Amino acid sequence: MDYKLFLDADVILDVVLHREEFYDNSFYLFKLLDEEVLSLYTSTSIIMNVQYISNKFIGKTKAIEGISYLLNFLNIIDCNKKTLLRAYTTKCRDIEDTVQYFTAISNEIITHYITRNIIDYRDIEENDLPVFTPSQFLKSIK
Repeated sequence: MDYKLFLDADVILDVVLHREEFYDNSFYLFKLLDEEVLSLYTSTSIIMNVQYISNKFIGKTKAIEGISYLLNFLNIIDCNKKTLLRAYTTKCRDIEDTVQYFTAISNEIITHYITRNIIDYRDIEENDLPVFTPSQFLKSIK
């Protein structure tokens, strides 16, 4: 089966910042690209958030290098006004997460939303897209 995963900022940050506790599972998603098991997607705003946070931890130059490398493997989905309005009219815990979730849904080929912050997605009324941590997703496909 061909999985099409939308990666949230925390998953990409795990790889860029090499966060020891989470790195292996998050990085393994990129390794699966070689086996043509999945495709990876994210949004422009997630990349910008990753850049901003990474600058603080590893400096601008290393952040740019890491993100530039990962961009070779990521497809980018952009948000539009219709998606924003849908997110802003939905009951949610965190508007930024909701916008990203609906950005993923707007691209109808996405099969899974991957984040380590799954609790913020439980309140979304239109829960059409499965939300997994990297670890949960990897266990589900074994």
